[in-house]
Amino acid sequence: MWVAMKSIRVSTAWIVVGLVLVFPLRAGERPLREGPAVRAYRLAAPSVVSISSEKRLSGPNWSGGIVEPQRVNGMGTGVVIDHRGYILTNAHVVDSVERLRVRLLSGTEYPARVVRVDPGHDLAIIKIDTPEPLRPIKLGTSSDLMVGEPVVAIGNAFGYSHTVSTGIISQLHRTVRLNERLTYFDLIQTDASINPGNSGGPLLNMYGEVIGINVAIRAEAQNIGFALPIDQVKQVAARLISAETLAGVSHGLTYVDLSMQAGEDGPRRGVKIMTVPTGGSDLLPGDVVIRVGDIPVNHSIDFERAWLDVVPGTSVPIVVLRDGGEHTVYYEPRVSPAELIWQVLGLRLSQLEPEEVQRYRPELRGGMLVAAVRRESPASRAGIRTGDILVGLHRWETLRYKDILSILKQPEISGRSRFRALVLRAGRTLELWLRDVPAHHLALH
Repeated sequence: MWVAMKSIRVSTAWIVVGLVLVFPLRAGERPLREGPAVRAYRLAAPSVVSISSEKRLSGPNWSGGIVEPQRVNGMGTGVVIDHRGYILTNAHVVDSVERLRVRLLSGTEYPARVVRVDPGHDLAIIKIDTPEPLRPIKLGTSSDLMVGEPVVAIGNAFGYSHTVSTGIISQLHRTVRLNERLTYFDLIQTDASINPGNSGGPLLNMYGEVIGINVAIRAEAQNIGFALPIDQVKQVAARLISAETLAGVSHGLTYVDLSMQAGEDGPRRGVKIMTVPTGGSDLLPGDVVIRVGDIPVNHSIDFERAWLDVVPGTSVPIVVLRDGGEHTVYYEPRVSPAELIWQVLGLRLSQLEPEEVQRYRPELRGGMLVAAVRRESPASRAGIRTGDILVGLHRWETLRYKDILSILKQPEISGRSRFRALVLRAGRTLELWLRDVPAHHLALH
């Protein structure tokens, strides 16, 4: 049976395994005991947290009725990825929880909240607020892993915080089908002891760098555990923590994460810029970004989190590698398209696959789902509701954010006191009217 380490507390049988002989420590011998595993743990442990949760579960009783919901305790592990308290863990650790707490290595506990979740990749970002900045964990690469390579796992095993186990990489590129909804691909298999409560915790190399996020065990086996490769995790986590999603700030840059490409001297650092929006920026395609503002950029997660507190339109210093040397250039992020539409229309939208719209109206090419409507906004006054599908504005279709922004900039729109919105609701097409739409925000984009 496959088990994703959702970690509901269970009782554990105690077994006495023998006596341990203790020999006195001789002067000067301590360095001989401080092997690679000790050093890896010391480097990573301050950035590893223990997670506890509460949720309510209900189910049928013996007579077929529904029993009163019961409170169930869960446990897991997480790694700090930003000094402001953003923590990466598994999605199944925080699934449907009512109460979430995080304990640091010091023993201090803080309430936590779920920021974003990607169930398909079983990853989530949670956040705690602390008086002092936290230390982000160091991420390595999974591009150069070797079968037989020694590894260290840290986790909240059965509720025992910061439990350490060691082993090797048993195999690479494993596929594990957990259930009908979730299959893990390209997993790292390890014989380091992984237990319930280790979910979301790090699998480390001997440099103390995260090479995987522990995610599953084979329940009936011994010493068979699995971790998500960190290069796969970086891509998802960067999207989850992006300022465009969390703060409405868009840098509009495309890039390649160089940390996912091992060089001759080990993992590389920084992100290589591929495209830059037009607008007079000093940043150029081909630049390798190694710092944004005060935040060093080693990988894509660093690059995305660096924009979180930036005000749109502010000139941000960026250190890049160009022509063999370091240069400081300046770049101004903008309000993200999603945030701009929220400001102007009062709509929070998400893109739909064309077939999700075509099952109602086969002739349409797509639309955008209304996730939220701001009170007293043009959309609210027009009668648009959460759950509607926006398929058109005026006489143009709305497939993507850029379609909506382009429509709002059209002279025939900006000169009108009202214009039409077409939405699908319960399979019916409705014609609603937007009035008093502000135009001054559009200059920001």
